Amino acid sequence: MAHIKMFGLSCLRKLNFDDLVYSTDPYPLKSWFGRMVKHNTAQVNIFSGPNGGGKSTVLDLIDTLRDASGLGSLQRENLAVNSQAGFVLAVDRGEAYGLFSQTTADEALRGVDHQNVQVRVVRRGEGAVEVSGDFSKFGADPESYRNFSKALGTLECVVRHEARDKQSCSDEQLAEELCFVGKDLVGLTSSGGNPECEFTLDLQEVRVDEWPSDEPNERQRTKPISVDRPGILRVWLGDDTRQWNNVARERLPSGWIRYGELLGWLRDQPEGAICLLEEPETHLHPRLQRQLAVRMAIIAKARDLQLFIASHSPVFLDPGAWPSVSLKLFDTTDGLVEELTNPARLLDALGIRSSDIMQANGVIWVEGPSDRIYLKHFIQQWCLEHDMDEPRENTDYIFSLYGGATLSHYGVGASSDQINLLRMNRNAFVLMDRDCDFGPLAEEPLPHSLTSGKQTILFAQKLRSRRWVTRGYTFESYLEPSFVGRYFTEDEDGRLTTSRSKVKIALKYIEEFSGTADLNHREDFHRMMKSLMQAICIWNS
Repeated sequence: MAHIKMFGLSCLRKLNFDDLVYSTDPYPLKSWFGRMVKHNTAQVNIFSGPNGGGKSTVLDLIDTLRDASGLGSLQRENLAVNSQAGFVLAVDRGEAYGLFSQTTADEALRGVDHQNVQVRVVRRGEGAVEVSGDFSKFGADPESYRNFSKALGTLECVVRHEARDKQSCSDEQLAEELCFVGKDLVGLTSSGGNPECEFTLDLQEVRVDEWPSDEPNERQRTKPISVDRPGILRVWLGDDTRQWNNVARERLPSGWIRYGELLGWLRDQPEGAICLLEEPETHLHPRLQRQLAVRMAIIAKARDLQLFIASHSPVFLDPGAWPSVSLKLFDTTDGLVEELTNPARLLDALGIRSSDIMQANGVIWVEGPSDRIYLKHFIQQWCLEHDMDEPRENTDYIFSLYGGATLSHYGVGASSDQINLLRMNRNAFVLMDRDCDFGPLAEEPLPHSLTSGKQTILFAQKLRSRRWVTRGYTFESYLEPSFVGRYFTEDEDGRLTTSRSKVKIALKYIEEFSGTADLNHREDFHRMMKSLMQAICIWNS
């Protein structure tokens, strides 16, 4: 089956509406096509923008490969004289080009509800097929529909639209997907599943004599939902482990139903299919949205699916939410389809940063991106060494950068001229470099000046066990000395300087070193790492 490699469009509904064809041009259509903005695609493609901005227009264009009758609804009624509505879709095996005209072949059909559509399909090495016909905005006559469907079908794309597919997932699939994400479903006995492993549902009943206590057993933790009979699910609740509850499928929380049914639908699609999804985040809490993105990425990779998603979710627009698949982000805010490659544009599409911070269970505040790289690495290594489940970034915790001197604008009190860290997220842990702001090493380091930007954080009672001041000049002082010597210069006061990118140095370190044993020369490192891990565990308990 073929995937879409590139798309381009002009003057379709509200998108890319501009004067592209000029009467003085000897080859106006050729020039128009050359100027048309075209976009390469990835395995997962997400379109953001306001309601009515044009996200669904792109999905509807792709959906014409499934249902050719949709061609009649793509062009708007009133185009400028020098404008031309059209599109191009390039797939593995060829391209489809489309042109729209308000001048119908049948004069009796002329009016705002009808238009003429021409499509040229080119298969590589096999020549071209051309079809044309008059379309109503509300459908096509049977003959035109057959002709266009046959021509577009030669591209061998299998397209599925989740909102227009009446197929429903089975009770077993719904229960299975909910068990995957059991840790994030409030009230269940589950302690969480592993979304990266294959899952086989055990439907055997648990006998009464197997219930030794009120603590949930292994089956209740890993499979808190199963099928009792058609349309009825057996649910284990965390406050009553001695008796399951039978719940009608339609009476489950709407977010649970949306999550399970969407993933069940996705798993049922043919391998290699192109799947179109409109706002899959509907009804879902941001934490469950993150789990949904992970599962969608895993299923898409396993079944070679290509996803086109229209979404308002900041979670879905976070590149880190989509592991192991290629990703493209697009914006339709200003009536144009534009790829989100500029970091500032991406942040705008993500929305207010503080709202994203509030979606995680706690925030680890660090000065710069290299600190995040080191800490995330050491969290992973700590969990391996202590046989712990690794907490999930962006769900169990999230990093936020405060950028050096900017820390002076943050606090935890009621000062009107400071940003309250705990109001952004009541769970916080702050990592601060010693720099030259502190005196000699001491169990309770004190800043030289009470007006220091770090003073407020250091003495805040609510953060007393939730802040870490490095014993050396910066966090890099904890690293293995021979590594530090390779990349940094240290002066007599312990200051570390380098002309290289600190981010690249951090990436080099985690590539070369595993574990935390190499950091034993810094006596406070393990104590502070233990404090950090305890904080994360408390946030998620």
